[in-house]
Amino acid sequence: MDSGLYTPPRDLDTAFPAYTAETPAEVILNYADAPALIFIGGPVVGTSGASYGELMTRAGALGYAAWLSALSHRLECSVFALPNFRVTQAMRAQEDRTRHLFTVAVGKPADKRASGAAAPPRP
Repeated sequence: MDSGLYTPPRDLDTAFPAYTAETPAEVILNYADAPALIFIGGPVVGTSGASYGELMTRAGALGYAAWLSALSHRLECSVFALPNFRVTQAMRAQEDRTRHLFTVAVGKPADKRASGAAAPPRP
């Protein structure tokens, strides 16, 4: 995939459309220089009380489900509950009530990417 912020297409037979020409460097600096960043958002505007708590719980649960799935495929990942305004801007291009809530960075360990060799065992 080209660099950029992406959303799944409505018609799965088409290519992923890019929101922006390239991912801003500050987005990578806020999270990780990973091959894939999974941005999770939700309709925060107009959500309050118990609904807000449920939305945040669901966003976190989805993020950790992606994290566990990636780990089960021997990928390295990190989770971040730090929203970014540029990601929110990109999400708002699709749905103006949506805000960025959670991020999961996914990829192979640096040792494996660089040399193709196995990473050292974890302690």
